[in-house]
Amino acid sequence: MDRIVYVGVDENIFTINPDGSDSKRLTGSTTARSMGSILASPYGQSNVMHSWPTWSPDGSRIAVSRVVLEGEEPQVSLFIIDADTGSLNRIYGNEPGASPLIADAVPHYMYWSPDGGKLAFIAPTTVALVLFVNDGTENAVVSSQGPLYFKWAGDGGSMVIHSQNKLTRAVAPFDVPAAQLGDMAPVFRAPDLSADGQTLAYITEVEQGSALLAGNADGSQAFQQLVTVQAPSALLWSPVKDVIAVADGARTGSPGYRRLRLIDPNGAEPVTLVEEPMAAFYWSPDGDHIAYVAIDVETRRLVWKVVPTAGGEPWDLTSFIPSQGMLTALSFFDQYAHSHSLWSPDGTSLVFAGQTGQRTDESNGSAPDRGSVYVINTEPGSLPRRIASGTLAFWSWN
Repeated sequence: MDRIVYVGVDENIFTINPDGSDSKRLTGSTTARSMGSILASPYGQSNVMHSWPTWSPDGSRIAVSRVVLEGEEPQVSLFIIDADTGSLNRIYGNEPGASPLIADAVPHYMYWSPDGGKLAFIAPTTVALVLFVNDGTENAVVSSQGPLYFKWAGDGGSMVIHSQNKLTRAVAPFDVPAAQLGDMAPVFRAPDLSADGQTLAYITEVEQGSALLAGNADGSQAFQQLVTVQAPSALLWSPVKDVIAVADGARTGSPGYRRLRLIDPNGAEPVTLVEEPMAAFYWSPDGDHIAYVAIDVETRRLVWKVVPTAGGEPWDLTSFIPSQGMLTALSFFDQYAHSHSLWSPDGTSLVFAGQTGQRTDESNGSAPDRGSVYVINTEPGSLPRRIASGTLAFWSWN
């Protein structure tokens, strides 16, 4: 409970308290090697790397990818670790000859069902990317057409999937084909569900350009257009409220998005919270704030900021340079926000990995400010606190 899992600079998996105490290693020691160089590695020596730890909802288990470099081909597997004992359970091994990665430095994408009874994961095969669901005994194939993005329903009994250019709904035990809900342009990514799981929202192309649509998650009624958006765009539904946050529209010559709006699916006028270049955003657990990553175009740094969803001016927290894994999580934030939490369970702090650009409250000595895990309170004027050496970190859900 209230623990942070992180990938150490030696590619092992650790958990730690938010104040930097009681660091606990869950995987064995290895020779460090960058996951990003895996495809270029000569594979001349035995080497083991772990990455992308993913908490179960109750904090008792952690799913993790393991890559073993030995011989001519990397051996890529998916394990579930007991967070207390460190015992390992291998649930999947990649096919021989398949790519070792689904994205830069990402062997698998993992996402637990809200009830913790099932683990969905995306893995590369020799044919395509495949979405599997493991129920503790076997791996069921749910979809095999990429790109793949998905969201579990709150009861863990179904999921909505963006697969290639289709929007579908798959129902447990996933032994029948997913039901078609409509078209979804490949350029857009993750759909999302309301907190009660009844309403589905997604972005796709329409005659006027692009738009946010919403409707019954089972597809029983036609989806309604809520608002037009500018590409690129991404959305996240509030975890507790009936409102959708949408980032869209890069300014000419600038990366990322240019504004953040709140959209009421019941028809109220959209509310603009932020208008500045940004890379990602995350709802607080209580829905009262959104933390977002602004882009400082002049310095080419990222800046954590927080804005209240009731309105008001945002405030700066800290500038930073993300680690490679952190950058991937930010680049696909609308998917990773469902499976990997950067917010503390009580909604008062954030965790991130990389380098900061300002003075920090040090913990565990005065190690250099690189390859580090930080915690920062989200109140104005807070300083980041370095708690460990590491390249990627996520907070437990409780």
